[in-house]
Amino acid sequence: MSPAGRPPISGDSKEERVVIRVNEAEREQLDAAAALAGKPISTWAREELLRLAAESAKKPARRK
Repeated sequence: MSPAGRPPISGDSKEERVVIRVNEAEREQLDAAAALAGKPISTWAREELLRLAAESAKKPARRK
């Protein structure tokens, strides 16, 4: 007999949250971009933010 509930998700568990507020037009833009990529918005946003963070880490810091 198998245990109740869904099977465990493979990979690293996501325990932390990042919450951002957007207006309706911004949400529509994000939804459209995620749909074009064929991904749920949370997956698309996570991947894009991590990609941008990695790119930023490679650039020298700007002086003010």
